[in-house]
Amino acid sequence: MKIIVKFFGIIIAILLLIYLVGIFLPKNILIKRQILIEKPFFIVWSDLTNPYEEPNWRQDIDTIIQLEDIDGNAVWKETYNNGDSIILETTTNIPNVLIARSYVNDNNFEGTRIVNIKKTEKGTFVRIVLEGKVTNAIYRLKNLISNKENKRLGRYLHNLKNKYKNEVPEEDAW
Repeated sequence: MKIIVKFFGIIIAILLLIYLVGIFLPKNILIKRQILIEKPFFIVWSDLTNPYEEPNWRQDIDTIIQLEDIDGNAVWKETYNNGDSIILETTTNIPNVLIARSYVNDNNFEGTRIVNIKKTEKGTFVRIVLEGKVTNAIYRLKNLISNKENKRLGRYLHNLKNKYKNEVPEEDAW
């Protein structure tokens, strides 16, 4: 009996320690990622503003399901290959400049992805900024260890750039 009490006592102590560490981690996060893509501006913008085509070029996405709009804004659910899923809503769309997408109904995270795009001489410069608040203390520690959101944004930009590497130029198509 003492062994069982000791065992559960240790488990509770470990869980309490994890929670306490998470409480002292910052709630607010800010992640910035950027990349230069050697493709015309309008092509990159078209891909950035059409989430329903992303499973065709994003290796980490399993499915994207269109959901009911919120206040006229597009809403969809992204399901990743590892089983994770998030619901996003396009909250701002300034054509050819900026698109903002907010996380919807996520109990652990409140945030917005802001994607800026800029035409350059060498192609298109894309910058993604994720501003958010991790509300759950245990999730804060998990996010610190796994760095999931930072990796997700990095994969997104990497997959976007690779999409264009694999395309056949129109003049070579025939």
